[in-house]
Amino acid sequence: LRADLLIALGSNYSEERGRTVAIVTILDVSDRGAPALQTTIEADGDVVSSRMIGSKLHLVLSTWPRAIPSSPLPALLFSDIDALIPDITVTGADGSSVSRNLVAWQDFYYPVDPNGYQITAVVTLDVEAPDEPQQSVAVMADAGTVYASTTALYLTDTDYGYGGDMRETTDVYRFDLGQQGPTYVGSTSVPGRLLNRFSLGEHNGYLRAATTVGHVSRSGDNTAKNNVYVLGAEDGGLKVVGSVEDIAPGERIYSARFIGDRGFMVTFKKVDPLFTLDLSDPTAPRVVGELKVPGYSDYIHPLGENHLLTIGKDAIDVGDFAWYQGVQLSVFDVTDFANPQRLDVEIVGDRGTHSEALTNPHAFNFFPPTDTLAVPMQIAEGAGTHPSDHGEVTFEGLCLYRVTTEEGIEPMGRIATGSRDVQVDPWYWYTPWTRGIFMGDYVFAVTRNEVSVVPLDDLSATPLSLRLGSTD
Repeated sequence: LRADLLIALGSNYSEERGRTVAIVTILDVSDRGAPALQTTIEADGDVVSSRMIGSKLHLVLSTWPRAIPSSPLPALLFSDIDALIPDITVTGADGSSVSRNLVAWQDFYYPVDPNGYQITAVVTLDVEAPDEPQQSVAVMADAGTVYASTTALYLTDTDYGYGGDMRETTDVYRFDLGQQGPTYVGSTSVPGRLLNRFSLGEHNGYLRAATTVGHVSRSGDNTAKNNVYVLGAEDGGLKVVGSVEDIAPGERIYSARFIGDRGFMVTFKKVDPLFTLDLSDPTAPRVVGELKVPGYSDYIHPLGENHLLTIGKDAIDVGDFAWYQGVQLSVFDVTDFANPQRLDVEIVGDRGTHSEALTNPHAFNFFPPTDTLAVPMQIAEGAGTHPSDHGEVTFEGLCLYRVTTEEGIEPMGRIATGSRDVQVDPWYWYTPWTRGIFMGDYVFAVTRNEVSVVPLDDLSATPLSLRLGSTD
């Protein structure tokens, strides 16, 4: 994207529209000391996900028709179609605005399976010409996991059905991302549920999906099985072209990653099996190797061509199940794909230690030029012997590590940010977050309230800090 434009994306409740509105703000930052508002775009709906490819912003929005759900069917049939379709409004810097339908009526699709009252819309905007309409599409279904490559976007349904039970199938919708916006390609279903967007990955036009069927129970009634399916656009639709099923019975997927024609999957009940998968033939995916180590990995990050860097939890085997312990960082060597090895492991804290990077990959920042990893940590120490006994929190902030395939994981230092729990009103608390950002020879610890910086070669130095919203 042009360096003189900044795109801000958020949501807010609109009293005028009586619903949540997604807001895209385009700022001219060519003069960094005086950013100027260029365009504001308001679209009916909550932001489910977004992708920026070149100058095209692809938004996935979830909203509902303006019709009242209890309206009699004849009233709906004879309603003005424009009254049922969500709107989008583009406002220029001079205050002039133009409104139109978010999606044209002919670009709505009926779902593979009946799936709720929501509208899930894929909306494309050209941020360099935001007032020019782009093609958009919508499915009458609730939104689940979203995955996008540079050429296609995939929607799936939610993880739970309307009875509150976990789904045993996942519907997948494919849209190709062209210059004028998304076009519908096809839909299909695969057995099982997705864990997150890393359970999906596209390569050479084929989508790979890792799913879990059934559930894991401490009572021994384990029905869980894990599968990998390969989906391709064939014969005018989306079809399953290959699969490998019944991986690690009795366990469920904790993390997955697809990189080129290789796949990696971690399941867990008491130990952490890392599976390697050969996906070079889309019609015949296969498990190649397996390694069992204590604990599990929640997120898998590529470390060069033949190594993986993961974050998860350590665990202690206590019979039919395991007790989670501290946060666990691991480096795996997958050079011998049939015989993966763990090169190094670093356990941080005791039971009760947590990192946002366990559930949010945006909190995990590995910077290859300096071989440096930054992850936010809330470290607890001194846990008791009972599984309900957590340690006392002794540190909250950013932890830095040097990570190489030669030396493994080496702690570098920490930047404390302190507690940032803030009560916004008497009924609402938000959980703090911390991000580590590398710029040149410095690392920045960014929170909602403060930015702190120290040199990478002297992490023990007193941080220089700027309180956001302050003139100090």
